[in-house]
Amino acid sequence: MKFMERRIQTLERDKWDVYWSREKRWMALEQRLGGFPPKRHYRPLSDLGKTVVWERDWESYAAMEAAYEKELADPEAQELFEIPSAIVDECIELYVIPS
Repeated sequence: MKFMERRIQTLERDKWDVYWSREKRWMALEQRLGGFPPKRHYRPLSDLGKTVVWERDWESYAAMEAAYEKELADPEAQELFEIPSAIVDECIELYVIPS
């Protein structure tokens, strides 16, 4: 069953550059590890300063689990977790994609 992972993140005000710098490193790591579908990033026009949404489509829950397990075991990911983040709140949603 295909589904979409959606994350709504609240950032510290005016910390977009901090967020985006770290996010680029996560995307490069995910590309190197493989198994991660590309992300689609959005910023609402009504709140350009502190909200970001990203989504990606997975082929299956098992594929998502395998990708994140590989990421969590990677030393570079451990380093990235230690870098201070501009994210102050996050909501994770999963949506079934009808076939």
